[in-house]
Amino acid sequence: MGTGLAIGLIGPALLFALFYGWKGEDMAVGDFIAQQYQTRLLAPVLSLCALANLGSFWLLIQRQQFDRVRGVVFATLLLGICIVVLKFQG
Repeated sequence: MGTGLAIGLIGPALLFALFYGWKGEDMAVGDFIAQQYQTRLLAPVLSLCALANLGSFWLLIQRQQFDRVRGVVFATLLLGICIVVLKFQG
C-alpha cells in the first residue's frame, strides 16, 4: 500500500508542477499557491491534478496490483478531503 500511496501523491504533484511551470513561472511556489488560494482557484487546480490518479488506478488494476491500487485510492481520498475543505472554506 505504501508504494501505491506514493504513486497516488506523486502523480498529482507532478501535474501541479506542470501547472505551476505554465502559469506561475515568474513567482515563488509559495506565492503561487497563496495566489491560487486567494482567487479561490486552488481547489479546482487540485481537482484537475487528482485526475492523474485515474491513469495510475487503471494501469494498476490492469496489472492486478490491488495492494497498490488501495494506496492510490487512499491518496485520492486524502486529496479529495483537502479539496472539499478548500471548497467550503469561507
